[in-house]
Amino acid sequence: MIRKIISLAVAAMLLLSVITVFPALAAEKPTITVSEERATPMDNVAVTLDISNNADISGLILELSYDTTKLQLKSVEDGVVFDEGNFTPGPLQPPINLPYRLVWNDSFGSTQKNGTLVTLNFIVLADAVLGLTPITIEVKQTIDADLNLNKVVFEVENGSITIANKGTEHENAPDIYNYFGSNRVETAAEIAVAGWIDTYAPTAFLASGNIFADALSGGPLVYANNAPLLLTMNTANLLEEFVTDAFEELQVENVVILGGSSSVSDEIKEQIRSLGIKVRRISGINRYETAAKVAEELYERKPFTSIFLADGTNFPDALSATPPAALLGLPILFTPAAGRSDVNTYTTDFLKSKPLIKNVAIMGGDSSVGEPLIAKLKSSYGIAEVERVAGGDRYETSTAIYARFKPLFTSKTLTVTTGAVFPDALAGGVFAAKLTAPILLMRNRYTQEIYDIVVEMNPREIYKFGGEQYLNIQTLKDNTPYIYND
Repeated sequence: MIRKIISLAVAAMLLLSVITVFPALAAEKPTITVSEERATPMDNVAVTLDISNNADISGLILELSYDTTKLQLKSVEDGVVFDEGNFTPGPLQPPINLPYRLVWNDSFGSTQKNGTLVTLNFIVLADAVLGLTPITIEVKQTIDADLNLNKVVFEVENGSITIANKGTEHENAPDIYNYFGSNRVETAAEIAVAGWIDTYAPTAFLASGNIFADALSGGPLVYANNAPLLLTMNTANLLEEFVTDAFEELQVENVVILGGSSSVSDEIKEQIRSLGIKVRRISGINRYETAAKVAEELYERKPFTSIFLADGTNFPDALSATPPAALLGLPILFTPAAGRSDVNTYTTDFLKSKPLIKNVAIMGGDSSVGEPLIAKLKSSYGIAEVERVAGGDRYETSTAIYARFKPLFTSKTLTVTTGAVFPDALAGGVFAAKLTAPILLMRNRYTQEIYDIVVEMNPREIYKFGGEQYLNIQTLKDNTPYIYND
């Protein structure tokens, strides 16, 4: 387990001082970029400060900040931009006197040149807390140009060092499977084929990939039918080839469409029928009624006494709730945005018609499902117990849902996806339930909470849904205590 260190970061100040600035006309502002690096404790790591769109600068003052509880500056190498000047670094032996000063005397003037200003060589301290460590600079031009010459205005792109665990060789390190396609439709089709190709699944569900609501509220019913969930973008009112290929490969005999004709068109419904597949639709006039109708079908299969309630205007909480709701055979019903003192008519009508329902589990914080709703649920709809499962944001709520329903997740399997966007994970929630696994929302960086869950669970398999843009494989590996040699 990684030891957490709580400390105030001391800023180390680096002054690169020289004389004045001679601006040249340029289409873009000069930009100073701090590199993005990755390292583990006790590693040596080089961070470069590079300039582009150089406006013929001959002098510059920078202030550099970094966390001295994680990093120690070991050496500084002059770059190519001031190669005609005299460079005199300050002493580097700790403790470094702050602010740290670097001086160039560029009396010959500089030609317009892009490249590296300076390379900073750090060592990551042995007890450095894992995670993203910002390396930031601020341009400080303390000497004004004269003779009607203007200052050069710089853009700054700050960088960082991601400090990851060293990992340990482990013969039981989990296998990582990544399901993604060229778009959300292909991703869902890949998940469907991978999850159901070896089991008889005569029924498939189909929802819009443009919106999240119908796919997420439908998740528990999809799971109850041991069916995959496929998506369509409703392009030109025709099904994508990824979908029809999946129908054929899985030998689908029945399709249930989730949502109205504005989400999945009647033309698509007829196209499915022309393939010799039976098709029907579950829909309401909006997402709230559609969710209630899904809940009605689920109740007809097996009556329940509890429901899940989530924000119907955003996806993260309902997505994280899909595996436990599905495994418990409970519906996910929606309420409009927080601040309302009542839930929507379709949800309340469903509750009124089912006097057996006495318990509500709210997914998400007060900003997602408002506190006034709890009193209303108890006073008007016969609800005896209301439990809220929430964290400070969508990521903490996701881990809170995992912790609350941990006994349901009986396999040594973990599924993860980005918390930034919904499309890649719509089909993943049902697949996670099939694996009796949670689905965790991840940032595209190291987080202690995810690392701790991996250590605790010690999974044999990890499934990642979606491509590299929002959550890459290396980040996922950095959140495990293992070394992956590939």
